Amino acid sequence: MKVDDTAFLCGYFTPERPFEPGAAWQALEETAEHEATLRDFYFPEFVDFQTREVKRYVQAVGKEVGIPLRSGKRLPFVVDEIRIWTMPASLVIFAVKTVFTGTDINELTEALGVLRNCSFYDSAAVGEFLEAAIQPLGPCPQLVENGNKFKVFQIITSPECPDDYALRDRLLYAAGTVSRYEPGEPFSTDPQYFRRLMEKHRLGVFSSWTALALLDTVTFLGKDVSDFQKGIWTDDYFGMIYIYELFRKCFLYRHNQLFRSGARKPAVLQEELTEFERRYTFTAVSYNFLPVEVDQAIMRGLDLEREEKSLAKIVSQEVSAREEESSGRREKFLLFLTCLASLSAVWDISCLLDEVINYEHTFSIPNWGYRLFSALLLLLIAAVAWSSSRKRKQ
Repeated sequence: MKVDDTAFLCGYFTPERPFEPGAAWQALEETAEHEATLRDFYFPEFVDFQTREVKRYVQAVGKEVGIPLRSGKRLPFVVDEIRIWTMPASLVIFAVKTVFTGTDINELTEALGVLRNCSFYDSAAVGEFLEAAIQPLGPCPQLVENGNKFKVFQIITSPECPDDYALRDRLLYAAGTVSRYEPGEPFSTDPQYFRRLMEKHRLGVFSSWTALALLDTVTFLGKDVSDFQKGIWTDDYFGMIYIYELFRKCFLYRHNQLFRSGARKPAVLQEELTEFERRYTFTAVSYNFLPVEVDQAIMRGLDLEREEKSLAKIVSQEVSAREEESSGRREKFLLFLTCLASLSAVWDISCLLDEVINYEHTFSIPNWGYRLFSALLLLLIAAVAWSSSRKRKQ
C-alpha cells in the first residue's frame, strides 16, 4: 500500500544557559488577529500559555535525503523544516518535519523506526539526515534528555486506505507502532494486546479518519483529507496541544530523574511540582469537544495523569519522612537540653526543701536529705518523660 506521510520527530533538552537560536532561525510571532481567533476556540489560560510563555522558531530546510533499507533500496524523503519551542522551566523542544510521498507503508515504518532511534544512529546510514536535520540545531546536550527515541507525530493519507474499519485499524496499528502492516492472518501481535490498545488509545470520531495516541507516537490516518484539515492537525493538534502535553511529560521525566538521583532536595522538588501544576495544568484546553477529545487521547497515550500523581506521591512521602527524621533529631536535642535544665532544677528544689525541712535536724546525716529528694525528683522527671514519649508514639 502506498501512503503519504508527514512526520514530526520530536526531541527535547535542557540548555545550560538561556537558549537563543542563531540568525538562520525565524521567530514566529503571533498576530493579534490570530490570537483573537484562538480565544474563540481555546480557553484563555491555554492561549496565554501558547502566546505569552512559549517562543517559536522555524528554519526551512527543503532538502531531499535518503535512508538505506534492509532490502538494499535507498528510500528518499524530504527534510522540510525544523521547529523549536522554548518552553518554561528551561525546556527546549524541537521537531524535525519529514515528508514521505508515495511510499510503501512497510518501507515507511522501517525508515521511521530507524530515524526515531536517535541514540543508535549509524552515521553511514543516516548521515544525510543528520546533516540536514540535526546539524542546524547546533550543539545541544542531548537530542532526547530521557529515553532513547524521538517522539513521533505523523499524518498519513492514502487513496488505498481501507474503508473497512477492521482493516483500517490494522493499518493504524502498524503506523503507530512502527511495525509491518498485516492486513490478514496470521497476525504477529497478540489479539488481546491489539484489542486493549485499540480500546484504550484509538480515537475515532468521524468516518473519514482515525487516530492512535501512544507513548512514543501519535498517528492520524485518513483517505481523503483536505489541506484545511491537515492544517488543523498540524498547527493546532500538533503545534499547540501535543507540544503542550509533551512539555508536561518532559518536565515530569526530568523531575523524576532529579528525585531518583538525589540531585535536588525533595522539598524543593515538591515546591516546583506544586507550582508547575498551578501554572501549567489546565482542566481543559478548548470550548469545543474535538480538541478536548484529542487532548485527552494524547494524555492517555503519554500516561500523564498516572505519572503526575505517582511522582507527587513519592516526593510527598519522602518530604514527610525527612521531616519526621528531622523532628526526631530536634526532639532528642530538646530532651537533652531539658535534662540539663532538670538537673539544675533538682538541685535548686533540694536546696529549697533544705530551707523548709532543715536536713541537718531531720536526718542524722544532712547529705541524706539531698540524696533522697534529688532521687525522688529525678524519678518523677523520668516518669513524666516516659509517659509523654508513649503518647507521641501513639
